[in-house]
Amino acid sequence: MAVVSVKEEWKELEAEFGQEQASAVRKYTVQFDTADNPVERPILARTANDGTTRIPLLWEIHPFRPWLFVSDVRPRAVGPFLFEVLVQYSTIPLTKRDEESEPTGSPLDQPPEIEWSFDVFDQQIDTDVNGNPITNSSMESFDPAPVIQVADLVLRVTRNRASYDPLLAVSYFNAVNSDYFLGFEPGTAKCLNWSGKSARMGNLFYWVVNYQINFRYGWWNEATQEYAKWRLRFRDEGFSQWNSTTGKYELILMGGEKISEPWPLNGQGVALTDQQKKDGLCYFRLYDVCKAKPFSVLGF
Repeated sequence: MAVVSVKEEWKELEAEFGQEQASAVRKYTVQFDTADNPVERPILARTANDGTTRIPLLWEIHPFRPWLFVSDVRPRAVGPFLFEVLVQYSTIPLTKRDEESEPTGSPLDQPPEIEWSFDVFDQQIDTDVNGNPITNSSMESFDPAPVIQVADLVLRVTRNRASYDPLLAVSYFNAVNSDYFLGFEPGTAKCLNWSGKSARMGNLFYWVVNYQINFRYGWWNEATQEYAKWRLRFRDEGFSQWNSTTGKYELILMGGEKISEPWPLNGQGVALTDQQKKDGLCYFRLYDVCKAKPFSVLGF
């Protein structure tokens, strides 16, 4: 058995370019000799090659439209030894994200999908909106502390990338921005997701990458004149204070007696006076628990 010739026909070429799909059709004729098995001819016609012209293979890109690829090859007998082969090119994407976007270009050129939302959760509070401590009439803190609903601003971005580096992505998990990011000052943004899923269009392999960035200002810290952001924040209070004369920590005594509740401190380890406590003065300690990294590498 042998393929005598493979010829491309130019009279019935078709192409269609729309918002939802682009396609093109090329037509070939394949001529066989008589020394073969007729049952095999449709199968052989799909990949026929006479040494000069051949039938394009599945996933092969169009010679003039790089984002059209072979999605179907259909041989049809028109004579005992002559077959027509219709080669269908398409840009039907293989991912849900691409199904909702313009199909006629490179997936790497598609604009990112951007979504802003809020993540609402319950959080214990210890001060009111003006920074005053929430206490009973004896200026004692409530245990457990009262709870209100608060919200983080959430940014979700989905975009196509030529590559995905999992080691870089994991290094940014739970990291906060060390630089200004989308107008937000350092320490405000926190990376909670940087995931990638492989995808394919034609013979192009790429990655659909998802990002989630949460933004938080948190409570105002009067002592340092700044927002807590993603830092841990604790009321500065306890049962002992620093004695600069002895260079040691000593128990806080009121009227010569040990106190039964944590006493507010001044941010330097020294107990506030009874009047300062009655006036509602309080200090807080802030602790950095998230690594800081430049968010400029995200390319937003």
